[in-house]
Amino acid sequence: FEKACSSEPEKAQKYREQLDMIAFSTICTIHAFCRSALKKNFETIGITPDFDILDETAERVYVNKALDKTIDEMSESGDKTFLEMLSIFESKRTEENIRENIVKLYERMDVQSDVDAFINKVKENLTSRKMYDDIVWGRAVDKLKKIVAVIYDIYAEVEKYNQPSYLKRFQDIIDILPYFESHDAKNISAKFEEIKGSSPRIKKECPCSATAKKCNSYAKDLMEEISILYGDDKYCDKVFEQNKKYGEKLVETTLRFKENLERMKSEDNVMSFSDLEHGAVKLIDSGAPISDDYDYVFVDEYQDVNGAQEYIISHLVKDEAFMVGDVKQSIYGFRLSDPEIFLARQRYYTDKIEAPIFFKDNFRSDNAVLKFVNDIFDYAMTVETAGVDFPAEGRFNETTKAEKLEGRVEVHIFEGEDQDKNEGEGLYKLVDLANAEKIKTAEEKEGEFIANKIKELKATASFTLKKKNPDDKDKRNLDWDDFAILFRGRNQVSNKIIEVLKREGIPVDEGSFAKENDPAETEFINMLSVIDNPRQDYALAGYMLSYLGGYTEGELNEIVVKAADVQAKDEKTEKARLDLYDKVIMYSTLDCPLAEKINATLSKLNHYRVVGSYMSVKGLAEMIVADTNYDAYLASKSEAIGNSFNAGCTKIGHAHFKTLLLCVMNNIHNCGF
Repeated sequence: FEKACSSEPEKAQKYREQLDMIAFSTICTIHAFCRSALKKNFETIGITPDFDILDETAERVYVNKALDKTIDEMSESGDKTFLEMLSIFESKRTEENIRENIVKLYERMDVQSDVDAFINKVKENLTSRKMYDDIVWGRAVDKLKKIVAVIYDIYAEVEKYNQPSYLKRFQDIIDILPYFESHDAKNISAKFEEIKGSSPRIKKECPCSATAKKCNSYAKDLMEEISILYGDDKYCDKVFEQNKKYGEKLVETTLRFKENLERMKSEDNVMSFSDLEHGAVKLIDSGAPISDDYDYVFVDEYQDVNGAQEYIISHLVKDEAFMVGDVKQSIYGFRLSDPEIFLARQRYYTDKIEAPIFFKDNFRSDNAVLKFVNDIFDYAMTVETAGVDFPAEGRFNETTKAEKLEGRVEVHIFEGEDQDKNEGEGLYKLVDLANAEKIKTAEEKEGEFIANKIKELKATASFTLKKKNPDDKDKRNLDWDDFAILFRGRNQVSNKIIEVLKREGIPVDEGSFAKENDPAETEFINMLSVIDNPRQDYALAGYMLSYLGGYTEGELNEIVVKAADVQAKDEKTEKARLDLYDKVIMYSTLDCPLAEKINATLSKLNHYRVVGSYMSVKGLAEMIVADTNYDAYLASKSEAIGNSFNAGCTKIGHAHFKTLLLCVMNNIHNCGF
């Protein structure tokens, strides 16, 4: 700041004013902005201002209820087309596939700023024979190109082992690619008739024999599909009409689901995050003054916005907007973010205003890492694959600073050892227990590799410590605490690798990995234990002092002390040995705000105790998380903790956690409370 002021003194006063105005800026997530706008303008779109926000777990509960209602309604109506579509989607007599496709289409609708326009476009596309053909042929061409690319990779190896029949088959597959690209079904059918009865042979000792067989099989299947579909014009017309009919029915079913879901949420006065976005879109369309307070708009992580969010942002912008993003880091595709929005604005600025500023200097990574990233994305991120010319626009500059460390990047892939498969019978051979124990998992192999690498570096490598005086340096060998291993999160893989490291004699400072349960799981387990049996002092105290309980240490201390006073005045309990639950009950009889809080807690626990007597373990766990917004709380504390808890609770993933839940909840109906 001082440098900017001194270099441009005529702008110093403006810089100071801008610095003072930072305190008055609105800095928040887009959902927090939407929530604030809705609460300020609730009457404009006919909602109440006291709505609650659903976290993802609670939203899933509403989604499942709406799916149940929608499928029941459509089935009971006797809709013939829906029942046909349902039978097509059915897998193992479950509705999983139809439910998944309804949700996918709904999610695609849900990120649009204009849902009606999107639906009309979908319906229009369903009636377009040209679009149908383009999709079918486009996918077929993409698949065949991938097969051909693999063939080129292994061609020399097959040739080396003198396999003429397979080399000829490879050439047939390569030669047929132009027919696919020109949509020439007639020549494809002719070639398929020529090769469908022949089976080229390849020696097992050829390292790529399995890959060669798959290339042949996949190519023949693709040729057969095209031959059947486009070999008869009437048949192709029939398939198109059938797809159109079921596609239109899927749209109708999804709209019914959307209506049911929105009604359920409206009745309970709750909103999802996407509802907040659509509410803000409605405010904008109604002319509500939600952008009057902002002269400038700054957007971070712009590559992760979706259509509805972009609509909101574009209407907030008056004269100036500043977007920062990196399409390489687009990580919310599963939430239907659209990196094309980022790329479109980049192109707009380049063509209409001025060239975007590219941040190519990296100050966190050494040159080996930068070179590795550049090499990967040079190949993977092109105009054809991602709309980005990475070599021209995205490459990081490697530093020439003398103090920059020079490291190296290695990539190692670990695969577990499977039991030998008897391909003739399609069954796995039986192995004795001794041999089975010798089979290593990928995690064990990875752990052993890490252990050996640490031992090797500790024995042979050294580094130089830099002192304040550049000429004063101290060289020493590596020690155990110079090594760090990074995991994406705590899970069975990381636990297994740590187990192997210990076995190999590596002293491991496990940190949070050393705990049987992480704090999030422990808090949740304490609550479930109290639901089962509240006369467990440690569990009850742990629950009360956690986020789920909501008590402070001062409140808990007051309960214990005041209960002792009450006990001393009661002849029946004066000499009795009371547990913490007894003291809580005693305090609940008093007339004070804390007693009201205790009674509310006891009522809540009793409610879950009753629900647990008929609801599944997973269902009860999800209900508690939804009611308390526990996963949102954990996410605000730490993304890693939130992810770990979701893995253990929502999915009931950890074995020890699942076992405890089952023990607790299966005993609830036998509990005397």
